Amino acid sequence: ISQDGKVIEFTADNTLIRGNVQLIKKDKENAELLQGAEFTIYDRDGNEIETKATDENGVVKFENLSYGDYYYQETKAPEGYVLDGNQYPFKIETDGETLEFEMENTKIYGGIEIIKKDADNGDLLSDAEFTLYDKDKNKITPAKTDKNGVCKIEGLPYGNYYYQETKAPEGYYIDDKMYPVEIRENGVVHKLEMVNTKIPTKDTPAPAPHTGDSNTLIGWLVGLSVSGAAVYVVYRRRKKKAQ
Repeated sequence: ISQDGKVIEFTADNTLIRGNVQLIKKDKENAELLQGAEFTIYDRDGNEIETKATDENGVVKFENLSYGDYYYQETKAPEGYVLDGNQYPFKIETDGETLEFEMENTKIYGGIEIIKKDADNGDLLSDAEFTLYDKDKNKITPAKTDKNGVCKIEGLPYGNYYYQETKAPEGYYIDDKMYPVEIRENGVVHKLEMVNTKIPTKDTPAPAPHTGDSNTLIGWLVGLSVSGAAVYVVYRRRKKKAQ
């Protein structure tokens, strides 16, 4: 400063600190990288900043976050996995730094419980054998009802399946239709009730038709008409001979 009383001005620029955060999503069991996990970044007051999903390498990156406190949260899990809805805090405080966090997802597992009953009286039936198939109808595992008429198959991963009765309890007709079932929620066991009809024997004749069954009633009337016509023809023949 060479002149008394003169004011000399200086300009100083401050650069706002900015940083990044990178999230890596993996399968908890086998460390497989998971695509399609959706994350949202929030500021300290809970305001949404940005939402993105992991790519084919299980990675998502949020860039140019200004200095401050944040948290990230999984807002949509990859298909077939349990959502981790926890909030994870982090802070941007060093310019140009990329914070990296690794997260894991647990697969969705469920089960089915088949209850087998007598179609007429509701008795629980043991020794009904079933087979479980995958969505392409490939065999997975057999199962059999216990003394309480129940068979349970657990630990099934998220997906579509079929179950089919492959052997009926002794003395019953088999129901060999393939029934679909879906595993979509973790820990849920689907309870499925099935019935079997007893095979008639000399001691247990076939059930009588229901009176409200229109087909049975029509058949009965037709039979009655045919019988009546036959009686009438015989009567006419005898009458002619008598004449």
